[in-house]
Amino acid sequence: MLTNMSTGARDGEKRTYRLGARADAMEALAARVVTTWNELFQRRIYDEVTLNEVAARAGVSVPTITRHFGGKEGLALAGWRAGVERARDLRGGVAVGDVEGAVASLVAHYEELGDVIWGMHVEEHRLAGLREMTEMGRQLHGDWVTHTFAPMLEGLTPAVRKRRHAELVIATDVYTWKLLRRDKGWSQAQVAKTLVEMLNRLGQPQAVPPTT
Repeated sequence: MLTNMSTGARDGEKRTYRLGARADAMEALAARVVTTWNELFQRRIYDEVTLNEVAARAGVSVPTITRHFGGKEGLALAGWRAGVERARDLRGGVAVGDVEGAVASLVAHYEELGDVIWGMHVEEHRLAGLREMTEMGRQLHGDWVTHTFAPMLEGLTPAVRKRRHAELVIATDVYTWKLLRRDKGWSQAQVAKTLVEMLNRLGQPQAVPPTT
């Protein structure tokens, strides 16, 4: 009886292990597919990225992608969610008021995912559910600005604070990075230096507009 119980316990442990290993494998597969999507989406518009190419590059079948993500749009949304989580990782840990540290983390984020983020904003009017995700991204960015540059917002009247916050958001927005990095072709170091200069000017007392 004890032998049977022991064998049953071992069998149960083996089944649990196999299920856990299978779940880990599926998670790794999904991450690989999402990474492949984001890599392709950095260089193309939504319509040009096909599930066939994603599947071929990720080493899976199209039906596997469809079962896991529900189709191309679901995969695009998964890519955006992964980008949001990655943004939290890259932008976290910056001391409040550390302009250079904030810019370093921001530029690192945009260097890795800026093209994906920009592509999502371009496509948001066409894809169901994408608008909600991009709005969440804007909210997260606004909250990051409020926290990171809190010293630049202290002691201002509500109207001035609102304008100053908007200026900080614009200075650190992905479009500003795209304009400098992609459109003008500046180096990563040049972009970072320019953003630091812009932010420091916004933090200067004389840069505060009239309190009206």
